[in-house]
Amino acid sequence: MNKMHLLLLASILFVSCHSHQNAETKTIRIRVIANSLSADEVGNTSFIIADSSDVAMGILLDHNWKYHSGDNLSWADPAMDDHDWEPYGPAIRYDQLPKSGWQGIGWFRLHVVVDSVLWNKALALLIKQRGASEVFVDGQLKYTFGRVGRTRSEERRFEDRNPQLLVFTPQSAHVIAVRYSTFSVGQFLQSADIGFSMSLTDLNKAIAATSKTLMSETISRIILTMIPAALALLHLLLFLFYTRFKENLYYAACMIGFAVLGLFRNQVNADAVVIWSFIQAPVVNLTVLFGLLTAYEMRYRQFPRRIWLYVFIGMALSIWGLFHWNETTNYLTDVFKVIALVEIIASYLTKSVSVTLKKDQANFWIIGIGISILALFVFYDLIVDYKIITTKSGYTGTYIYGVIAMSIAMSINLSQRFARINIDLERQLVQVKDLSEKALAQERHAREEEITRRLLEADNLRKTRELEEARKLQLSMLPKTLPNLSHLDIAVYMNAATEVGGDYYDFAVGPDGTLTIAIGDATGHGAQAGIMVAITKSLFHEFSDIPKITDVFEKYTSSIKRLNLGSLYMAMMLVKFKGHTMVASSAGMPSPLIYRAATGEVENIDLKGMPLGCFLDYPYREKMISLFEGDTVVLMSDGFPERFNDKMEMLEEHRVNKIIQQVGDKFPREIIDHLSQEGEAWANGRPQDDDVTFVVMQVKHNEDVSQSSE
Repeated sequence: MNKMHLLLLASILFVSCHSHQNAETKTIRIRVIANSLSADEVGNTSFIIADSSDVAMGILLDHNWKYHSGDNLSWADPAMDDHDWEPYGPAIRYDQLPKSGWQGIGWFRLHVVVDSVLWNKALALLIKQRGASEVFVDGQLKYTFGRVGRTRSEERRFEDRNPQLLVFTPQSAHVIAVRYSTFSVGQFLQSADIGFSMSLTDLNKAIAATSKTLMSETISRIILTMIPAALALLHLLLFLFYTRFKENLYYAACMIGFAVLGLFRNQVNADAVVIWSFIQAPVVNLTVLFGLLTAYEMRYRQFPRRIWLYVFIGMALSIWGLFHWNETTNYLTDVFKVIALVEIIASYLTKSVSVTLKKDQANFWIIGIGISILALFVFYDLIVDYKIITTKSGYTGTYIYGVIAMSIAMSINLSQRFARINIDLERQLVQVKDLSEKALAQERHAREEEITRRLLEADNLRKTRELEEARKLQLSMLPKTLPNLSHLDIAVYMNAATEVGGDYYDFAVGPDGTLTIAIGDATGHGAQAGIMVAITKSLFHEFSDIPKITDVFEKYTSSIKRLNLGSLYMAMMLVKFKGHTMVASSAGMPSPLIYRAATGEVENIDLKGMPLGCFLDYPYREKMISLFEGDTVVLMSDGFPERFNDKMEMLEEHRVNKIIQQVGDKFPREIIDHLSQEGEAWANGRPQDDDVTFVVMQVKHNEDVSQSSE
């Protein structure tokens, strides 16, 4: 059968499979495309574009590139043998340079296979870069962005954000080669990408998306820059006309920082990125610092001494980041930002105990609300930036709404201040005598409360440290590594509800290869639960080799009884695996759940028993269960099925079974991640009441066992 017959067979198979839009169909299609190529073409293929639907959604060509340092125009030839080139992506980071080094110029090659439905079709090539590049397709120079140079003086960097027309000729295999240089930018962006990224998409969609993006970014930058700049000018003038209100000066400086942030936000221009890399640390840290000074000036008659600590930290981070801006400095800056915002909110939450007059109370709540709204929006931007939560747009400029809220609060406050200043001056002489004694009494009372508060804080700090040490001790008792067995895939998870949780899990592999797994839940929480966990761990390693689980439980109970621990007990599930046979017994733990791969059903192994340490000679039961390839065993503490939501409804066992049935065919780690997400979704914001622990085991398929043994 020649190559034409293979291509005909590929077309027939595609028509017969095209109506089935699932993963298996796409896999078949890719294989058909690959089978239609010669052995050499298949061996050199790095990227397969299987369908026009892929292009419609956009394809990021970010992997399977090959790299070679230096410069040689013959490297654009698609027939050139590049098998000995280094696999390396085009992003290029100074902290992750290729093994062969980066001298400022190099070549990148990518072999792609394009489906026939995309031949002679107008596609959009999008490229983002920090330097200059020349793009070759099948040996022909298609585009030049800037001027590629072998030295810094020869290079002229340029980035064209418009989509470029790209048409693949009627052949399956193609080679994209990129000649790329970046000398003048890379030295400044030590922790950022200095290379390029390339993607393919539908031409019409790319043009529309580019126009929409440019318009959105332009409007966003104008709003994020002009509103803070106007507020900065207004409050600077207010300060110049009436220097007594220093908060206007601090607030103007803070708004200048926000204006600079808006101006340089999401810049793609290489020159702007270089400038921002120099000024980012001082701008961000000084903006936070002046925001803190504004809050302090409006909150306190005299700055608290801790302000100097914040000034020192802010200045140190600014100076350090000016010369060494990297991911660590960025993280420290964000930590400083969070601490300062918490300090601002905390200072206003404690304001009410020291307010003398109701009119001051009104001002306090107005400013407190404005500052709190600003802080919340900045917090939101941070958690979106760190991907703690995800949004469809990923937009992180919502702080501007906080700036607007703060400006409204400042305006109301200033209006009320100026309206009352004359009245206050007239009444001041009359009130001085009456208020002096009251002020002294209140000050004395405030000092007493401050002393009491500090004593309570010191006591709470001591208790917190003790609990933290106990938590570290408890976590140190958990296994550092999981057993590595050829026929089992294992994953674990624990999330304690308090500083020291009562949940526990452990593993032991016997001389005959029997795997013993324990998962337990001590009564109560805190230090007492930690004590019981420590006792349980020591007993587990002493008794784990005993074949009969009920005998192990008897020894546990006898040992706990001898310790006279009062009302401390340990619920425990003990499971032994040997080959494809599992023996389980429970002492007050939720029943094991088994997902049967053959049927897709969840089997509940009903095992009941009293917690260990309750009664001697309690008749515990064992059950032996046969497992098959793909079967998944889920062990859990009662914190998951008994989790409450905001309506005080319990998750319960039947819902847990449905969740496991949905994801039982996934890998154990994926199952645990899904269970954790479902628990948070069920809680709907309600704090976790009890510890949650999972131990998930899955019997590997024969092919997985063969691969692990190899």
